Amino acid sequence: MGPAHQEANGRIAVCVVGDGDVVVQLLERLANMGVRVHATADTIDDYSVLERIGAVPHRFEDMPAVAAGIDLLISTSFSRPIGATVLARLPESAVVIDLAGPPGSVDFEVAQRLARRAIWEPPVDGRFDASWRSVADQIEKL
Repeated sequence: MGPAHQEANGRIAVCVVGDGDVVVQLLERLANMGVRVHATADTIDDYSVLERIGAVPHRFEDMPAVAAGIDLLISTSFSRPIGATVLARLPESAVVIDLAGPPGSVDFEVAQRLARRAIWEPPVDGRFDASWRSVADQIEKL
């Protein structure tokens, strides 16, 4: 986490791109850790669920603007690829975790060119505990 983020509120900002029951479980665990949780929402029902959890809902289309304030970006969605417009706006210290499974949802070539740290992990579906451990480890490192 960059010094500006620490001074702003002392909490890491984590954003999850994706939807579904496993994502809700991930968001609930993040909220319980005390990090600032952001997530993408497509419908009014998604917004309601995110607000109940305590996450800040965003439209995927707004991710380039949101990215500048994110320390850890987690992608779980094939339909919402993370490309140059989002990666370029992340802080240099940010970490991106791709939990979407093969072929992934993060443009690793662009991440490398922009010197952003991107990690591929096994998909979150069905292996939640293994995926969660990786997420928790990255939060501890930030």
